[in-house]
Amino acid sequence: DLGQTYNSLSTLEHYMQSGGQTVLYVGDLSYADRYEYNNVGIRWDSWGRFIERSTAYQPWIWSAGNHEIEYMPKMGEVLPFKSYLHRFMTPHIASNSSSPLWYAVRRASAHIIVLSSYSPFVKSTIQWKWLQEELKRVDRKKTPWLIVLMHVPIYSSNLGHYMEGESMRAVFESWFVCSKVDFIFAGHVHAYERSYRISNIDYNVSSGDPYPVPDQSAPVYITVGDGGNQEGLAGRFWDPQPDYSAFREASYGHSTLEIRNRTHAFYHWNRNDDGEKVQTDSVVFYNQYWASNMRRRRLRKSHCKL
Repeated sequence: DLGQTYNSLSTLEHYMQSGGQTVLYVGDLSYADRYEYNNVGIRWDSWGRFIERSTAYQPWIWSAGNHEIEYMPKMGEVLPFKSYLHRFMTPHIASNSSSPLWYAVRRASAHIIVLSSYSPFVKSTIQWKWLQEELKRVDRKKTPWLIVLMHVPIYSSNLGHYMEGESMRAVFESWFVCSKVDFIFAGHVHAYERSYRISNIDYNVSSGDPYPVPDQSAPVYITVGDGGNQEGLAGRFWDPQPDYSAFREASYGHSTLEIRNRTHAFYHWNRNDDGEKVQTDSVVFYNQYWASNMRRRRLRKSHCKL
Protein backbone atom coordinates (compact mmCIF):
# COMPACT_ATOMS: atom_id res chain seq x y z
CA ASP A 1 0.00 0.00 0.00
CA LEU A 2 2.78 2.39 -0.98
CA GLY A 3 1.03 5.16 -2.90
CA GLN A 4 2.95 8.34 -3.66
CA THR A 5 3.27 10.66 -0.68
CA TYR A 6 6.08 11.99 1.50
CA ASN A 7 5.75 8.87 3.65
CA SER A 8 5.90 6.71 0.52
CA LEU A 9 9.20 8.35 -0.42
CA SER A 10 10.58 7.77 3.07
CA THR A 11 9.63 4.08 2.91
CA LEU A 12 11.15 3.58 -0.54
CA GLU A 13 14.38 5.34 0.37
CA HIS A 14 14.75 3.31 3.55
CA TYR A 15 14.14 0.09 1.66
CA MET A 16 16.80 0.96 -0.90
CA GLN A 17 19.27 1.61 1.91
CA SER A 18 18.60 -1.88 3.29
CA GLY A 19 20.38 -3.65 0.45
CA GLY A 20 17.33 -5.74 -0.44
CA GLN A 21 17.47 -7.61 -3.75
CA THR A 22 13.78 -8.27 -4.46
CA VAL A 23 10.56 -6.49 -3.53
CA LEU A 24 7.52 -8.56 -2.54
CA TYR A 25 4.67 -6.12 -3.15
CA VAL A 26 1.32 -7.00 -1.60
CA GLY A 27 -1.04 -4.78 -3.58
CA ASP A 28 -2.43 -1.21 -3.80
CA LEU A 29 0.12 0.51 -5.99
CA SER A 30 -0.47 4.03 -7.30
CA TYR A 31 -3.89 4.88 -5.79
CA ALA A 32 -4.78 6.33 -9.20
CA ASP A 33 -8.37 5.19 -8.70
CA ARG A 34 -8.88 8.17 -6.41
CA TYR A 35 -8.75 10.40 -9.51
CA GLU A 36 -10.82 10.74 -12.68
CA TYR A 37 -10.36 10.77 -16.44
CA ASN A 38 -6.87 11.78 -17.64
CA ASN A 39 -5.62 12.15 -14.09
CA VAL A 40 -5.89 8.38 -13.63
CA GLY A 41 -3.23 7.72 -16.27
CA ILE A 42 -1.14 10.65 -15.03
CA ARG A 43 -1.02 9.18 -11.51
CA TRP A 44 -0.04 5.75 -12.87
CA ASP A 45 2.76 7.41 -14.87
CA SER A 46 4.03 9.39 -11.90
CA TRP A 47 4.03 6.30 -9.70
CA GLY A 48 5.99 4.39 -12.32
CA ARG A 49 8.63 7.12 -12.35
CA PHE A 50 8.59 7.22 -8.55
CA ILE A 51 9.50 3.51 -8.12
CA GLU A 52 11.81 3.36 -11.15
CA ARG A 53 14.85 4.00 -8.98
CA SER A 54 14.31 0.48 -7.67
CA THR A 55 12.39 -1.37 -10.38
CA ALA A 56 15.06 -0.55 -12.97
CA TYR A 57 17.59 -2.64 -11.09
CA GLN A 58 15.77 -5.43 -9.28
CA PRO A 59 12.59 -7.52 -9.59
CA TRP A 60 9.35 -6.46 -7.98
CA ILE A 61 6.93 -9.36 -7.50
CA TRP A 62 3.43 -7.89 -7.74
CA SER A 63 0.07 -8.80 -6.28
CA ALA A 64 -3.09 -6.81 -7.03
CA GLY A 65 -5.13 -4.98 -4.42
CA ASN A 66 -8.56 -3.37 -4.34
CA HIS A 67 -7.19 -0.07 -5.65
CA GLU A 68 -6.14 -1.84 -8.84
CA ILE A 69 -9.71 -2.92 -9.65
CA GLU A 70 -10.62 0.56 -10.95
CA TYR A 71 -14.29 -0.11 -11.69
CA MET A 72 -15.32 3.33 -12.97
CA PRO A 73 -18.63 3.12 -14.91
CA LYS A 74 -18.94 6.92 -14.84
CA MET A 75 -15.89 7.04 -17.10
CA GLY A 76 -16.89 3.98 -19.11
CA GLU A 77 -14.22 1.81 -17.45
CA VAL A 78 -15.81 -1.47 -16.35
CA LEU A 79 -12.98 -3.95 -17.00
CA PRO A 80 -11.36 -4.81 -13.63
CA PHE A 81 -7.60 -4.36 -13.25
CA LYS A 82 -7.29 -2.77 -16.71
CA SER A 83 -4.52 -0.27 -15.89
CA TYR A 84 -2.67 -2.75 -13.70
CA LEU A 85 -2.69 -5.55 -16.27
CA HIS A 86 -1.49 -3.26 -19.07
CA ARG A 87 1.32 -1.70 -17.06
CA PHE A 88 2.70 -4.51 -14.89
CA MET A 89 3.56 -7.83 -16.46
CA THR A 90 3.75 -11.02 -14.39
CA PRO A 91 5.35 -14.37 -15.38
CA HIS A 92 2.11 -16.29 -14.96
CA ILE A 93 2.46 -18.48 -18.05
CA ALA A 94 5.70 -19.97 -16.71
CA SER A 95 3.80 -21.28 -13.68
CA ASN A 96 0.90 -22.72 -15.71
CA SER A 97 -1.46 -19.96 -14.59
CA SER A 98 -4.20 -18.75 -16.91
CA SER A 99 -4.28 -15.30 -15.26
CA PRO A 100 -1.63 -12.65 -14.53
CA LEU A 101 -3.35 -12.08 -11.18
CA TRP A 102 -2.11 -15.34 -9.65
CA TYR A 103 1.22 -16.99 -10.38
CA ALA A 104 4.41 -18.32 -8.82
CA VAL A 105 8.11 -17.54 -9.16
CA ARG A 106 11.30 -19.04 -7.79
CA ARG A 107 13.68 -16.42 -6.49
CA ALA A 108 16.97 -17.65 -4.97
CA SER A 109 16.00 -20.25 -2.33
CA ALA A 110 12.32 -19.20 -2.10
CA HIS A 111 9.24 -20.45 -3.92
CA ILE A 112 6.89 -17.45 -3.95
CA ILE A 113 3.18 -17.88 -4.67
CA VAL A 114 1.02 -14.85 -5.48
CA LEU A 115 -2.75 -15.08 -4.97
CA SER A 116 -5.56 -12.74 -5.97
CA SER A 117 -7.87 -11.71 -3.14
CA TYR A 118 -10.34 -10.21 -5.63
CA SER A 119 -10.68 -13.11 -8.06
CA PRO A 120 -12.82 -16.23 -7.48
CA PHE A 121 -10.97 -18.68 -5.23
CA VAL A 122 -13.56 -21.05 -3.77
CA LYS A 123 -13.55 -24.77 -4.49
CA SER A 124 -13.29 -25.77 -8.17
CA THR A 125 -12.59 -22.23 -9.41
CA ILE A 126 -9.63 -21.69 -11.73
CA GLN A 127 -7.48 -20.09 -9.03
CA TRP A 128 -8.33 -22.86 -6.54
CA LYS A 129 -7.36 -25.59 -9.01
CA TRP A 130 -4.15 -23.76 -9.94
CA LEU A 131 -3.02 -23.35 -6.33
CA GLN A 132 -3.74 -27.01 -5.61
CA GLU A 133 -1.40 -28.04 -8.45
CA GLU A 134 1.21 -25.36 -7.70
CA LEU A 135 1.63 -26.52 -4.10
CA LYS A 136 2.31 -30.02 -5.42
CA ARG A 137 5.08 -28.60 -7.64
CA VAL A 138 6.97 -27.05 -4.74
CA ASP A 139 10.36 -28.75 -4.28
CA ARG A 140 11.76 -27.85 -0.86
CA LYS A 141 15.14 -29.30 -1.83
CA LYS A 142 15.51 -26.67 -4.56
CA THR A 143 13.57 -23.87 -2.86
CA PRO A 144 13.55 -24.50 0.91
CA TRP A 145 11.43 -21.46 1.73
CA LEU A 146 7.75 -21.24 0.78
CA ILE A 147 6.17 -17.77 0.80
CA VAL A 148 2.64 -16.68 -0.13
CA LEU A 149 1.57 -13.14 -1.08
CA MET A 150 -1.99 -11.82 -1.04
CA HIS A 151 -3.62 -8.46 -0.51
CA VAL A 152 -6.25 -9.08 2.17
CA PRO A 153 -4.81 -10.47 5.43
CA ILE A 154 -6.17 -13.75 6.73
CA TYR A 155 -5.39 -12.83 10.34
CA SER A 156 -5.53 -9.25 11.60
CA SER A 157 -6.56 -7.66 14.89
CA ASN A 158 -6.98 -4.23 13.35
CA LEU A 159 -10.51 -2.82 13.14
CA GLY A 160 -9.80 -1.71 9.59
CA HIS A 161 -11.04 -4.36 7.09
CA TYR A 162 -11.56 -6.74 9.99
CA MET A 163 -12.35 -10.34 8.95
CA GLU A 164 -12.35 -9.53 5.22
CA GLY A 165 -9.93 -12.40 4.65
CA GLU A 166 -12.05 -14.98 6.48
CA SER A 167 -13.45 -16.58 3.32
CA MET A 168 -9.98 -17.16 1.87
CA ARG A 169 -8.82 -18.51 5.24
CA ALA A 170 -11.66 -21.04 5.24
CA VAL A 171 -10.70 -22.23 1.76
CA PHE A 172 -6.90 -22.30 1.87
CA GLU A 173 -5.66 -22.37 5.48
CA SER A 174 -5.55 -26.17 5.71
CA TRP A 175 -3.45 -26.24 2.53
CA PHE A 176 -1.04 -23.67 3.94
CA VAL A 177 -0.58 -25.69 7.12
CA CYS A 178 -0.35 -28.98 5.26
CA SER A 179 2.27 -27.58 2.85
CA LYS A 180 4.24 -25.99 5.70
CA VAL A 181 4.20 -22.49 4.26
CA ASP A 182 6.78 -20.34 6.05
CA PHE A 183 5.30 -16.84 5.64
CA ILE A 184 2.12 -15.25 4.34
CA PHE A 185 2.49 -11.54 3.58
CA ALA A 186 -0.52 -9.27 3.08
CA GLY A 187 -1.37 -5.57 2.94
CA HIS A 188 -4.75 -3.79 2.75
CA VAL A 189 -4.76 -2.81 6.43
CA HIS A 190 -2.70 0.37 6.78
CA ALA A 191 -0.70 -0.80 9.76
CA TYR A 192 1.86 -3.43 10.70
CA GLU A 193 1.16 -6.72 12.46
CA ARG A 194 2.96 -10.05 12.88
CA SER A 195 1.29 -13.19 14.20
CA TYR A 196 2.60 -16.23 15.99
CA ARG A 197 2.32 -19.59 14.23
CA ILE A 198 -1.40 -20.28 14.65
CA SER A 199 -4.23 -22.00 12.82
CA ASN A 200 -7.98 -22.41 12.96
CA ILE A 201 -8.33 -25.50 10.79
CA ASP A 202 -10.18 -27.64 13.33
CA TYR A 203 -13.17 -25.32 13.60
CA ASN A 204 -16.52 -25.89 11.91
CA VAL A 205 -20.03 -24.69 12.64
CA SER A 206 -20.85 -27.63 14.92
CA SER A 207 -17.60 -28.50 16.68
CA GLY A 208 -13.98 -27.59 17.24
CA ASP A 209 -12.24 -24.61 18.82
CA PRO A 210 -13.64 -21.39 17.27
CA TYR A 211 -10.43 -19.47 18.03
CA PRO A 212 -6.96 -19.71 16.49
CA VAL A 213 -4.66 -21.99 18.45
CA PRO A 214 -0.85 -22.36 18.45
CA ASP A 215 0.26 -24.58 15.58
CA GLN A 216 3.96 -25.06 14.84
CA SER A 217 3.10 -26.32 11.35
CA ALA A 218 1.32 -23.08 10.47
CA PRO A 219 2.74 -20.02 8.69
CA VAL A 220 3.57 -16.70 10.26
CA TYR A 221 1.06 -14.11 9.03
CA ILE A 222 2.52 -10.64 8.43
CA THR A 223 0.53 -7.54 7.47
CA VAL A 224 2.61 -4.74 5.94
CA GLY A 225 0.07 -2.29 4.54
CA ASP A 226 1.92 0.67 6.03
CA GLY A 227 3.92 1.87 3.02
CA GLY A 228 2.72 5.46 3.07
CA ASN A 229 -0.45 5.90 1.01
CA GLN A 230 -2.60 9.04 1.15
CA GLU A 231 -5.45 7.38 3.06
CA GLY A 232 -3.42 7.42 6.26
CA LEU A 233 -2.82 4.82 8.95
CA ALA A 234 -5.33 2.38 10.47
CA GLY A 235 -4.70 3.18 14.12
CA ARG A 236 -7.53 1.27 15.80
CA PHE A 237 -6.84 -2.29 17.00
CA TRP A 238 -9.00 -4.68 18.99
CA ASP A 239 -8.30 -4.41 22.69
CA PRO A 240 -7.03 -6.49 24.39
CA GLN A 241 -4.48 -7.76 21.88
CA PRO A 242 -5.41 -11.32 20.81
CA ASP A 243 -3.13 -14.17 21.83
CA TYR A 244 -2.28 -14.90 18.20
CA SER A 245 -0.90 -11.38 17.63
CA ALA A 246 2.81 -11.13 18.41
CA PHE A 247 3.46 -7.49 17.47
CA ARG A 248 1.33 -4.70 16.04
CA GLU A 249 1.72 -0.98 15.44
CA ALA A 250 0.15 1.68 13.23
CA SER A 251 3.25 3.36 11.81
CA TYR A 252 4.70 3.74 8.34
CA GLY A 253 7.53 1.42 7.43
CA HIS A 254 8.66 -1.68 5.55
CA SER A 255 9.82 -5.23 6.27
CA THR A 256 12.95 -7.09 5.21
CA LEU A 257 13.44 -10.84 5.09
CA GLU A 258 17.04 -12.04 4.87
CA ILE A 259 17.26 -15.73 4.01
CA ARG A 260 20.58 -16.95 5.40
CA ASN A 261 20.40 -20.64 4.48
CA ARG A 262 17.82 -23.41 4.17
CA THR A 263 17.06 -23.43 7.91
CA HIS A 264 17.26 -19.82 9.14
CA ALA A 265 16.02 -16.39 8.06
CA PHE A 266 16.33 -12.97 9.69
CA TYR A 267 13.20 -10.81 9.65
CA HIS A 268 12.91 -7.10 10.52
CA TRP A 269 10.16 -4.52 10.43
CA ASN A 270 11.59 -1.03 10.06
CA ARG A 271 9.56 1.95 11.20
CA ASN A 272 9.85 5.33 9.46
CA ASP A 273 10.37 7.46 12.56
CA ASP A 274 10.58 11.16 11.65
CA GLY A 275 12.50 10.35 8.48
CA GLU A 276 14.78 7.78 10.09
CA LYS A 277 14.67 4.02 9.62
CA VAL A 278 14.15 2.41 13.01
CA GLN A 279 14.46 -1.38 13.35
CA THR A 280 11.52 -2.13 15.62
CA ASP A 281 10.45 -5.77 15.30
CA SER A 282 13.17 -8.38 14.74
CA VAL A 283 12.86 -12.18 14.70
CA VAL A 284 14.97 -15.16 13.68
CA PHE A 285 12.73 -17.70 11.95
CA TYR A 286 13.33 -21.41 11.42
CA ASN A 287 12.35 -23.00 8.15
CA GLN A 288 9.12 -24.98 8.45
CA TYR A 289 10.39 -27.90 6.37
CA TRP A 290 14.13 -28.17 7.01
CA ALA A 291 14.30 -27.14 10.66
CA SER A 292 12.60 -30.39 11.71
CA ASN A 293 14.50 -33.65 11.80
CA MET A 294 14.00 -35.97 8.84
CA ARG A 295 11.88 -38.58 10.60
CA ARG A 296 9.35 -36.12 11.99
CA ARG A 297 9.15 -34.30 8.67
CA ARG A 298 8.37 -37.51 6.81
CA LEU A 299 5.63 -38.41 9.27
CA ARG A 300 3.95 -35.04 8.90
CA LYS A 301 4.27 -35.04 5.14
CA SER A 302 2.53 -38.42 4.87
CA HIS A 303 -0.67 -36.89 6.29
CA CYS A 304 -0.69 -33.99 3.85
CA LYS A 305 -3.46 -34.21 1.25
CA LEU A 306 -4.23 -31.51 -1.30
